[in-house]
Amino acid sequence: LGAAVDDEVQAVGAGDVLLLLVPRNYGFNLLRLMDAERELAAVGAARLRRSDLAGKIWLTRPGVKVDRIASAWFIRRFIDSKARFRFEAGSRSAGPREVSFDVVGGDFTHEGERCTFETLLLRTGVRDGAVSEIAEIVHDIDLKDGKFGRLEAPGVAQVLAGLLAGVSADSQRLVEGFRMFDQLYRSFRKPSLSKKTKKKSR
Repeated sequence: LGAAVDDEVQAVGAGDVLLLLVPRNYGFNLLRLMDAERELAAVGAARLRRSDLAGKIWLTRPGVKVDRIASAWFIRRFIDSKARFRFEAGSRSAGPREVSFDVVGGDFTHEGERCTFETLLLRTGVRDGAVSEIAEIVHDIDLKDGKFGRLEAPGVAQVLAGLLAGVSADSQRLVEGFRMFDQLYRSFRKPSLSKKTKKKSR
């Protein structure tokens, strides 16, 4: 991947065993996390340590769109700040230093009703309310099933449509997409303007 992606995106530090990021002033849905725990146990998938995935080349299909852009953002921010990405048409088995995602039979891909972003979130054990919000938006855009009914999904999809229309190179799509998801992440980490207004009016 070009140096642009490496230079533009910074990662948040993460623990080796379990990434635990609880945003201040943000009450994420405990029941949702409990459901994720049960789902993880049901599929028999163990949480993966950051060290097991560090230093890998992440392999996916060219022509990246919402799920692959969001997944790559998650990988850089929460798994490996120096992760490199490779885009290859066709199908082949990932090499010993590669991890495949959002490809048929990949290491991380669609599982059941989950998009690849949701699979990454579940199997790495990241607990972050803001990321869970983003996962629902990505799901609704990617799978178009309205499962979570996220009101933000059409707006995010429209911004992404503009990005895809204006940028053809996958590496640059990641750079621009990472900026967008960083901003979206920050918006969920901070109290909303409406909440501040309510507090002032009391």
